[in-house]
Amino acid sequence: MVCSLSVSLSYGPPVSVKVGSPALLTCSTPCHGDIKWALSKQLEELLAASCEKAICVEGDAFQNRTKVKQENASLLLDPAVYTDTGWYICSCSGSVLCDVHLEVFAPVTMSSSVGEKVTLPCYTHTDKNTGGNAVLMWWEKDGKPVVKLQHGKLSYGSGFEQRASVSASRYKDGDLSLDLTRFRSSDEGVYRCFHGNNDLGYPEAVILKASSTRLEQTVRPWWVSSQVWISSTLLALLCAAVFFWVWQRSRPQRQRTIVSSNTPRSENRETLLGASPSNNTGCVYMQRFFPIRFNSFRL
Repeated sequence: MVCSLSVSLSYGPPVSVKVGSPALLTCSTPCHGDIKWALSKQLEELLAASCEKAICVEGDAFQNRTKVKQENASLLLDPAVYTDTGWYICSCSGSVLCDVHLEVFAPVTMSSSVGEKVTLPCYTHTDKNTGGNAVLMWWEKDGKPVVKLQHGKLSYGSGFEQRASVSASRYKDGDLSLDLTRFRSSDEGVYRCFHGNNDLGYPEAVILKASSTRLEQTVRPWWVSSQVWISSTLLALLCAAVFFWVWQRSRPQRQRTIVSSNTPRSENRETLLGASPSNNTGCVYMQRFFPIRFNSFRL
């Protein structure tokens, strides 16, 4: 449905959602009559949804994605698509009730380990002749301030003091990137960079997450690490005890094997001397402990 529209739009903070998420547009005044929401495109409008006498109709570009509530004159888009971005006009019984700007962005995702430094990228077209004091740019996380550079001075949001920074010199190169040191798990969220007249840089948003492996190691209780260390030590001691026990058990058998293997040689020596084991016991033992190469003698 396309028709002409001539209405003065008001300006206020936009509703920002990422692609695929639900977007809720709400007027502060309820509507007790027929309600209509439309997306303004320059001097034209596209019907999003309208309800007349409890019968609601959706626009062609919003099929199966809208829900209208008259008690707070709200429009729910679920899910929001990238082309939903724009000004939405809400009218009640033919009178304009409010207008809301919806911004649908496609974020990029980054991750960092706890305690490390991370740089979130943001670029835009800037004037290379812009002086340091004329630079105005800032970053927000989930709609709350992170850091702001204005009149050559940095100001910080809560929890980002002396950890977040942007560069006025890089601004001339179109680089609005955010440097964040000593990353914390609480730093996770959606980050967006702005400059000048509330203009966005590219990418439109950065989703920052903590690396799962490092995060698990960081939040692990101390007693868990102690238990692992104690268990490893006990296992090593047990293995050493088993090895020692097996080694001790094998020693007598080895000695018996050695003596048995030497017996024929002793008997041969006794035979050469003309002695028997029964009559020359002492000599045999002497031969075992003090072996003599009898084959060097000629009888």
